[in-house]
Amino acid sequence: MLLRVARQGDAAAVVEATMAIRRFDSSEWIGGIDVPAASVITLYDRLVPPRRQAKLASLAKAKVFEVKGGHDVCV
Repeated sequence: MLLRVARQGDAAAVVEATMAIRRFDSSEWIGGIDVPAASVITLYDRLVPPRRQAKLASLAKAKVFEVKGGHDVCV
């Protein structure tokens, strides 16, 4: 599905968006969230390693729900 979307769009825009997503880092401010939070950790994720997901969930003091699936399992 992702490849189909990429082929239909502007390749430069897809690359630019991908790079922006890769640079995004909420670790400095995520601990300041003052409402209940939850995190779904996808255990077989090859795009965002589960250890990184768990670290972010910990910083956010989120309730964790682990799912035995890859990055797109919720889709």
